[in-house]
Amino acid sequence: MEAQGIPLPKPYIMTVLSAAKAYAGCGETEEGRELCERAWEFAESVPALSHDREVAIHLYDAGWDHRRPRDPMYLTGAFFLAVEEYGPGSAWVPYLMRELYWHVQDRPDWDVFGSLREGEEGRELAETLHQVAIAALAGFPAGTNRAERCRRSDVVGFAAQFLFMAGDDLCRRALEEWLSGPVSGYESGTALVSFLLRMPAYGPARAAAERTLQAVEANPGSTGAEKASVLLDVVFGIAMAPDPPGLARLPELEQRIGELAHGPFSEAEAHVLQEKLYRYVIQRLDESKEAQPAQREMFGRLLFDPFSSGNTWTSESEARR
Repeated sequence: MEAQGIPLPKPYIMTVLSAAKAYAGCGETEEGRELCERAWEFAESVPALSHDREVAIHLYDAGWDHRRPRDPMYLTGAFFLAVEEYGPGSAWVPYLMRELYWHVQDRPDWDVFGSLREGEEGRELAETLHQVAIAALAGFPAGTNRAERCRRSDVVGFAAQFLFMAGDDLCRRALEEWLSGPVSGYESGTALVSFLLRMPAYGPARAAAERTLQAVEANPGSTGAEKASVLLDVVFGIAMAPDPPGLARLPELEQRIGELAHGPFSEAEAHVLQEKLYRYVIQRLDESKEAQPAQREMFGRLLFDPFSSGNTWTSESEARR
């Protein structure tokens, strides 16, 4: 594609990229892919655009959204360009780190310390994620108000997990800051809980779940699935790190989960809840040696089927009640 006939190449390509991003928000579409390729071809035909960092960041983002198979180097390339162009406090930083986080979660053994070091491709990704984490920890501002501190906490959380997967003990220092920072909401809070459970650190995980529940309940936009998910985190934390105050709260927490178990849930929400129920409840009911009778009884009361419509309590749960 040539730029002939287009007097303002940069506004034109940014408009095309904006439209491609809008299509990405609607899911993978042929229209979005066509716009992405049009933008890449146009950028290659205009020398001035080839050296424009702002355009390059959006091109990489479009490549991540629409080109398959996905290549995380689109995200890491955009990350370092964004830091150069806008500084380490750019809003691009948490967004790109979040996308990287969801990508690496799909890899096998992603929750094992140093797991990304396996294989040549993994080592390359581990080294790049390590650089991303170090740059974010060193440069993303701590902030002065709660919203800014929450953004810093989210960035620190992603960095801690990248360092963990890359096999760097600096992840412990990042984890300490993550634990001491505010919980911005459901996504960051449940990520912290999940990370702590992998270590495993049941006491801190339970404390993080309690803080996440407070953040979710304070947000009027929180969904029933989010509340049910965090309540499961809290109850599981009490089961694995019990104390008298926590045990005294169990009936109330179980009742709230029962009320939310009716849904309705989207398919994606149901999958998240089903996976959590499997890890927290079903596995432990099947592992009789690891669960005490009181724990087994409690786990049994938590069973429900998030894919069912209407009354989602299973017959076993109803019988136990």
